Amino acid sequence: PVAMVELWQDWLKGKKLQYKQTNITSYAPAGMPGMYYGGGAMQQNYHLCSDGTVIRKSASAGQAAAQTAGQNMMAYGQAMSQGRGTWHVALQKGELFLVVRDGPEQGLKMEQEGDTFLLDSMSYYVTDSDLCQ
Repeated sequence: PVAMVELWQDWLKGKKLQYKQTNITSYAPAGMPGMYYGGGAMQQNYHLCSDGTVIRKSASAGQAAAQTAGQNMMAYGQAMSQGRGTWHVALQKGELFLVVRDGPEQGLKMEQEGDTFLLDSMSYYVTDSDLCQ
């Protein structure tokens, strides 16, 4: 079990967990894009840096803001790096959790179903992070 935790932790280093947007937009109140809730996990992207820090962005609102602000957002992100949270993989009762702490600690249950990666039963794409290594 310990080896399993290390395996997952190594695999997730430097990765971005990107929420898979569904085409259902009826949940979004008018004028409130990106404020969806599903299960325990909010629709967010997690950048898991190899130094154990995490950058969390809400899936749609955060991306729009980052694109609009462009370079300024990147500079701001770098300057604010001390405000990052931390992440690690934990095993509890035979189940794997991604533990994110950037405020209240969050334990997100991790599952792999074929090619699909799930956090708290929500589908996520796993790609290389563009914010950290």
